[in-house]
Amino acid sequence: MKTMLKNNLFDPSIVKFYDQIADGVVICDAQQTGYPIVCASDGFCRLNGYTREEVLHQSCVLLQGEATDTQTMQQILDSFEHKISFRGKIISYRKDGSSFLSLLRVEPIRDDDGEVIQFLVCQTDSSDFFE
Repeated sequence: MKTMLKNNLFDPSIVKFYDQIADGVVICDAQQTGYPIVCASDGFCRLNGYTREEVLHQSCVLLQGEATDTQTMQQILDSFEHKISFRGKIISYRKDGSSFLSLLRVEPIRDDDGEVIQFLVCQTDSSDFFE
């Protein structure tokens, strides 16, 4: 399956495959300031309480809140800046203000030349596992 478009962007139709799972999946643009969300799965929208329209072109920092660990958030931002993977736990906040423990995975997406053009971000509500 081809996942890149001619302009080296991730094919948004790939998100339909992620719509079948409960985990939240977004694709962020690695080439724009703030790494805005360019695609969001149904699972991401259900998990966080936002519509696609509300999160598109927004930064993932909209999921931060009072209990979000600033050191972990900095590690996530560093992974974007240095275009490397990240795996960890973080307190995320839904649109309604409720919080949950999120397992987060960030993976760079490279074009044919090896340049990181986007990030695949997977989010799992792990609150039940760490009570």
